[in-house]
Amino acid sequence: MPLKNTQLQDACDALLGDIYQQLETLQEKYKTENMVERGKYFQLPETHSITPKDNVTTTPDVGDKTPTDQSETYTDFGLVLPAKMPCSISISPYQSPIGWGFELRAKVQDSGDEYRKVMNHGNETEREQDWNP
Repeated sequence: MPLKNTQLQDACDALLGDIYQQLETLQEKYKTENMVERGKYFQLPETHSITPKDNVTTTPDVGDKTPTDQSETYTDFGLVLPAKMPCSISISPYQSPIGWGFELRAKVQDSGDEYRKVMNHGNETEREQDWNP
C-alpha cells in the first residue's frame, strides 16, 4: 500500500535509492577490510529517535550511537547522510544458509500512520517490502 502523500513517498524513495547505492559499494569494501569480522555486513542503528512525519525533513540524531557488536558509527563506515531526511533509516545484516545480506529499512509517518519499507541486498529476495503500514 503506497503512502497517502505521493510527494513524501517520492522523497523517501529518492533518499533510499541514494543510500542503497552507497551501501552496495561500502558494504563490499567493509567485508574485505576486516573491521569487525570478514564476510559480515555492517549494521547501523536508526538515524532518528523520533520517526519523521508528514513530509517534514528532520536532522538525523544518531550521533555516535553504534550497535552492541561493533564500535563503528555511520561516519566511520563512510555513509554520507543528508543534513535533513524525510524518513528514518537503519541497516540490518543477516546470514542465511546461502550467504550474507543486508536490509536497508525505512520508517516514516504519513497522516498518523507509520509506514515501513525494506530494500534487500542478498539472496533472500522475499525480504524486500514496499511501503506498508
